[in-house]
Amino acid sequence: MLRSLALAFRRQENPLDVPFRPYGEDMKVRHGVRLVRAGVAAVAAAVVAVGVGSGDVARSAVGAAPASGGTGALAGVAVVSPRLAWAVGSTGSGHPLIERWDGLSWRRVRVGGLRGQLFGVSAVSPRVGWAVGYTGQAPNSELLVLRWKGSTWTRVPGSRLGAQRGMLESVSAVSATDAWAVGLTGRNKTLILHWNGIRWRRMLIPRAARTGLLTDVAPGPGKYAWAVGYPGPLILRWNGAAWAQVRSPYADFLYGVTSPAARCAWAVGVTGVYAAHPVILHWNGTAWARQTAPRLPGGAILFGVTAISPRTAWAVGFYGNQRPLILAWNGRAWNRVSISGKVSGMLFRVSATSPRNAFAVGTTVNGRQEILRWNGTTWRRDH
Repeated sequence: MLRSLALAFRRQENPLDVPFRPYGEDMKVRHGVRLVRAGVAAVAAAVVAVGVGSGDVARSAVGAAPASGGTGALAGVAVVSPRLAWAVGSTGSGHPLIERWDGLSWRRVRVGGLRGQLFGVSAVSPRVGWAVGYTGQAPNSELLVLRWKGSTWTRVPGSRLGAQRGMLESVSAVSATDAWAVGLTGRNKTLILHWNGIRWRRMLIPRAARTGLLTDVAPGPGKYAWAVGYPGPLILRWNGAAWAQVRSPYADFLYGVTSPAARCAWAVGVTGVYAAHPVILHWNGTAWARQTAPRLPGGAILFGVTAISPRTAWAVGFYGNQRPLILAWNGRAWNRVSISGKVSGMLFRVSATSPRNAFAVGTTVNGRQEILRWNGTTWRRDH
């Protein structure tokens, strides 16, 4: 199954023509898109029986060797400032991977005692950060939450998460006392966790939205937040007191969401049964509406989106035969942006703090970690 899905992508066959599979056989193989999200090397490792980390602490230290470019995939990125950013994913041998940007270069932060993958990361300062994913193997995989306090990444015990089995796809922190994480439980139920500065608490989800996978979460201004996923379109909104499902134009899968203002939010994904068409949805404060996306040869999928204002946003994914895709919003339209140099593969997440400081991460066509950097004028490989 894994080999056939990977070959389908290489042949530009329909990556979505695979039925949604429940949590069980292989956590990351629900359809072709999720397979690619894990990365070529990471997926190979995912089908090997792996053990669950026995300790509650994942001890970490900054490695001496450059990090990016190794086998595996980077699935999440968080830019804090021009001198601090985090990227997470998994190595080709099936271990969680964390990398840190210091303003000059990327360095691997060693995480010991764990097997599994990280999919999301968020940080609000040099001393406050979170990374999420899973450890172990389905159907007994456990939620993985790592906390950064300025010197080490520490694992949060599953008993303190409100749920133990399953996986977390995304995390987004507003402050040291306010953070959200989303994913899937071991019983195929959507999962939302909230950090209040003391503990993680599982949140109540509307009954109609309890089956599926939440892929991304984005707090907005004030007390509002958005979460998206599939079967699609699955969009939830937090109003400061409860989560409610919000109607939107149709999309098969939604993978990314961002909200730079109370009357502005973006969600991206894909739709199409026999051809993959990128989906871009926009929230204007009242309703979601579908926006025009550039047409690309061989179809396209968007995995991640970030916005620093209603007039400046980025979306990333891939098109055609695994060619990285970056779109930019200029306040009027979404346009494809060229990438300097020869690159191939897929981009999964993007993060920015200003119009001159952004990173996008993913995997190359031969299963190596990929990091691209925006310097205000050009996207180019940053390793």
